Amino acid sequence: MYNRLRFKIILILVVFIFSVMAVVGTILLNSVFVFYTDNFVAEINDCFNSQMQERLINALGGENYIDEMNDILTAFSGQLGIDVNRDYYILDINGDVLASSSSEISYVNKTNNLLSAMNGKSSSVQLLGNDVMDYAVYLSTDLLFDDPESTDEPGLISDKNRECIIYISDTREEMQQFAWRVFSIIMQALLVGLGIALILSFFLAKAITSPIQNITNGAAKLAEGDFSEKLPVHSQDEIGVLTETFNTMANELKRTIDEVSGEREKLETIFAYLNDGVVAFDTSEKLMHINEKAKELLNVSISDDMSLNKFLALFNINIPIDDLMAGNGGSVTVREIEYSDKILDLSIGRFNIELEGMPNGGLICVIHDVSEHFALEKSRREFIATVSHELRTPLTGIRGATETVIENPDMSDDIKNHLLSMVIRESDRMTRIVRDLLMLSRLDNKKMSWKVSTFSPKELLEGCIEMLSIEAGQREQTVAVTESDNDIPDITADKERIEQVIINIVQNAMKYTPEKGTISAGIFYRYCNSVKGLKEGNYVIIKVRDNGVGIPEEDIPHLFERFYRVEKARSSETGGTGLGLSIANEIVLAHNGVIDVESSLGEGTTVYIYLPSFNNLK
Repeated sequence: MYNRLRFKIILILVVFIFSVMAVVGTILLNSVFVFYTDNFVAEINDCFNSQMQERLINALGGENYIDEMNDILTAFSGQLGIDVNRDYYILDINGDVLASSSSEISYVNKTNNLLSAMNGKSSSVQLLGNDVMDYAVYLSTDLLFDDPESTDEPGLISDKNRECIIYISDTREEMQQFAWRVFSIIMQALLVGLGIALILSFFLAKAITSPIQNITNGAAKLAEGDFSEKLPVHSQDEIGVLTETFNTMANELKRTIDEVSGEREKLETIFAYLNDGVVAFDTSEKLMHINEKAKELLNVSISDDMSLNKFLALFNINIPIDDLMAGNGGSVTVREIEYSDKILDLSIGRFNIELEGMPNGGLICVIHDVSEHFALEKSRREFIATVSHELRTPLTGIRGATETVIENPDMSDDIKNHLLSMVIRESDRMTRIVRDLLMLSRLDNKKMSWKVSTFSPKELLEGCIEMLSIEAGQREQTVAVTESDNDIPDITADKERIEQVIINIVQNAMKYTPEKGTISAGIFYRYCNSVKGLKEGNYVIIKVRDNGVGIPEEDIPHLFERFYRVEKARSSETGGTGLGLSIANEIVLAHNGVIDVESSLGEGTTVYIYLPSFNNLK
């Protein structure tokens, strides 16, 4: 409270009023003293003129001088102003009272004026601290002189000099009463002045502090980021100019902050949507910024105490940080860092900024997740190796059979026909591999030619099962459609490719089902809302179930990978290439459907094919 400007203004005005009234009161009280003392001295001086003194001195030379002098002073009592407050005294040279206007007083205090008269010198000096106003006149018969204008006879003078003092004393009671009345008036004026000063100071303080308070509140809102409110300007004085200047400053500050915020938002948006992680450190190697992608890639708790050394320790790499900080080493890139289950590339370089005219900056680290690229490259290498192996096997067989026929022209026809049949089988195998690879390539590059038509999926399934029943009979297996809904709607899709999918799935079930096994198929129309990878809606579901060897649980997620076979030895025996399920899955995915597999080792496998009713394939 005591530090507030309003209180200070009020206090200053109150102190000012006190000071002014104290000065005025002092001047008035001093004027009262001067007026009374000057009036007292002038009054006594007028009475004690040369004639008055001459008469008193003459009386002093007489035999009965005390009575004579008392009579003279009594006669001039009116001029001397003798009353209850003022008395005259006839004193000897030692200050003892010889006679006075008051018979009750027989002793007077020795004042400065009286002491001066006792030393032979009249005095009328009035001091502020004295209790009385007094006037002391020294008289001596040595001072008797003949006045040529006087008609009185000269008094008798004894041979011995006679001295006395006429002393006038005033108790100052009248002056004190008047001074007290003046003081009372001054105090009343002071109280009234204080009241007026308080009221005026309140309005004055309000007039001064209200705009300042508005500016203070406006500054507080500016500090909180609120630039919406403009301060009203009520006057054109200095405070009004200050308010206008504050509004101008607020506008400029808002514009500047908007520009800075815009640039910052641009950077934050760029950082937020970058597919790369960005981490920045200042020159003291403390963390400045990290985007969400970096947090996701690092998968560790990032706190404010994360330093550059701790950051590099996550990757277990050693980089010349001092050279980078000095700007001598350019940038450094470390590739294919194994971190957790990811493969990362890390690039570190210096950035420079200026703060308050001083060069500043730090290091910025860009983390690029190359796991997918690395896996793709690894898959590509494995794919090339697998294709090479798959093609080399039939080529080796073809070459071996052909060389045997050429080198042995005299071999029997049965052996020759057997070898040539093997050449044809291996050629067919190569043809299937190349055909499947071409189809996968078209699917990957979305250059597949689709022949879209509307057909009955139930009739298609029954046709495929009927066609494959002959092959199943040769294996002593049973293939049949065992369950279906009555109302299966027609679907719009590539009939030939859907047929390829069904045949592939059924043939795959036949391969891994022992003799006298059973492969059952079914078709349904259901509403699906919880199948992984499938949008909510109505789907035609084709179900193929066998009671074969089943699939290990760990192999199910890899079934649709290219060239993946659960048991390579058994797959080689059955002539599989590991591309059939991949092709089937790609075709179904292109039709906005999914293939789901459920299997337990030794208990058989169930495959579900989900197809929407309509497909707009391009």
